[in-house]
Amino acid sequence: MMLDRIKKISVFGAVALIFGAVEFAQAQPTPIKTNIKKVVLYDYTVSGGHGTSRTVLRTSLQKLAAKFGFNLVMYGNATDITVANLADAQILVTSNGDGDVFTTQAAKTAVENFIEKDGHGLLMVHASGAFIPCPQNGQEDLANAGCLFLARAAVRQYYNHIPDGSPAAIYVDSTAKGQVPRLATAGAPAATIDHGIKSAETKNIFYSGFPRSITGLKDEWYSFRASPRLVNADLTFNNVKEGPVNVLLSTDENQTAPSSKMGDHPVCWTRKMGNGLAAFNSTGHDATAGEVIFFQQDSVMQRFHWQLMRYLAKDFVGCMDTTYREYNPEATVTTLTANDPAQPCITKKNPTIVINRPESMSQGFGIANTPQTLSISVNDAGKNRVSVVDVRGHRIYSNESVIGPVSVQIPNLKNGTYFVRVSSSKHNAVKKVNLY
Repeated sequence: MMLDRIKKISVFGAVALIFGAVEFAQAQPTPIKTNIKKVVLYDYTVSGGHGTSRTVLRTSLQKLAAKFGFNLVMYGNATDITVANLADAQILVTSNGDGDVFTTQAAKTAVENFIEKDGHGLLMVHASGAFIPCPQNGQEDLANAGCLFLARAAVRQYYNHIPDGSPAAIYVDSTAKGQVPRLATAGAPAATIDHGIKSAETKNIFYSGFPRSITGLKDEWYSFRASPRLVNADLTFNNVKEGPVNVLLSTDENQTAPSSKMGDHPVCWTRKMGNGLAAFNSTGHDATAGEVIFFQQDSVMQRFHWQLMRYLAKDFVGCMDTTYREYNPEATVTTLTANDPAQPCITKKNPTIVINRPESMSQGFGIANTPQTLSISVNDAGKNRVSVVDVRGHRIYSNESVIGPVSVQIPNLKNGTYFVRVSSSKHNAVKKVNLY
């Protein structure tokens, strides 16, 4: 039945979706500026369970691939995660794994390098953050050498849960640095960073119109051994900087009945892992959420996951200056991690041509004008061609090898009209200049 609903699928390996690799070829993608070109879904579970949950997530990602035009490649075997299979991907998604799904040392190394060294994104859904040795089940010590990568990425793991189909009140986290989370227990420490919609790094995840609170969601809501916001969430492991945690969504325990009261009770968060990013969303067990299917087209969670994936692909990072060709209208920060370009603004859209008009100066018996000077600002650091001609086509100035940034001064020009051209392999600008 699942295969009947999937169009344009090429199978690499076995026919069943949960075995081998499946590439979902998108249809009529919606144009959008995004760094997401390929997403790998690792649809493998240690226990063999969560079949319905994994089907729902699979369908959700297929819809996103069809809508936004990225390649979705799905794997289901324990040996499928390799350097070659992760090549060219920007995001790896793990789906309800019920433990450590990277069972070989080659897979563990490939994933750690994919995130921490290559600077890509990891999205863990629901039981992807459960039962992972750290250093063994039932314990958590993120600094311990036996703590596995997925446990460190998730920061806090499943402790217990309320039954599936339980309603919860979820709200967008807006805790600012120095503030105590709004529903934390008395005496809770203040946050050390901005969280959620208050963070410049993650505020664009909450698209225009995203509700500040969601009361219609039903799921098998998790409690954790401690809030991830402050506990062991900022450390260095094997010379790789990890953390701190940035909380995106939290639950209101006054309107939710968790198995274990946490006070400050996040349900979705992100953290930096070396050069890359990791995100955990505990939502995703139930096939339905009240009257709304969790990951159906354009549902709240579907749209939230898309924006979260864009964050993991660093869509909101880059040049924030409108005068540069690299300008990103959605950028909220210039850099996130160490491998992001320190200077994302490189090429000016057009060179700036400035006219100096010296004021008249008193020279004893009369007024003498200083010679008109044309000042041409060349912003491109590469080789530029600069030329000036008058209205009759006579070349007044020409230089084929102007290396910017520099200001080219052309003095002693007569009053009149001139045409200034500044060009390179990246730009070509002409400006008419009147000197009077």
